[in-house]
Amino acid sequence: PLILAIILLLITQSLVFGIIGALIGFSIPKLISKFKELERKKRFSNQILDIIMTLNSCLKAGNSLLQACEVVAEELPPPASEEFSLVVKETKMGLSLEESLLRLNNRIGKIHELEMLINSLLVARETGGDVIKVLTRLAITIRDNRKLKDMINTLTLQGRLQGAIMSILPFFFVAWVLMFNKHHFDIMFESQLGRMMLVAALVLQVVGMILIKKFSTIKI
Repeated sequence: PLILAIILLLITQSLVFGIIGALIGFSIPKLISKFKELERKKRFSNQILDIIMTLNSCLKAGNSLLQACEVVAEELPPPASEEFSLVVKETKMGLSLEESLLRLNNRIGKIHELEMLINSLLVARETGGDVIKVLTRLAITIRDNRKLKDMINTLTLQGRLQGAIMSILPFFFVAWVLMFNKHHFDIMFESQLGRMMLVAALVLQVVGMILIKKFSTIKI
């Protein structure tokens, strides 16, 4: 942050730009860390079905749930292997398996499918239910939900593309006009009515973008 602030300060000879450079320098590491965290969370979410199938196979073979977690930690790639390895280590250090699984859920963050998996396991263990049947049904449910999401994304693709094009089209139009005549919009800034019309156009553009986003997004 300090280096970026000094560079901008030397280039621009402005304290304001120096402060802006310092703020940017402080925010970049956080943004990188947040991006990596979201990327890791996405990769873990994509492994949920593999985790369920591995746990189910191990339980069918007669292993305990803790042993099944050990197999997940050994056979699946990161980040699933890393997280379940930590679950196994915590259990061996004295925590119950239930507590370790809840800590896993809190550590990863809000992933609906992971919450479904952990809640299903905890309820089945508390009530003495058939964990194998629970995991089988859960895998079918998650697979069906993903197929439905893919179908919805395909059906709404045209609307989302149209929304993106309509959102950026006015800005491209303004840029294209200014390339040929830099003073084309001066009349809008010189009168009160013109400025009001510009503000109204900008507000309507933002409202339109929000509405298009809402209409083309279907939550499951």
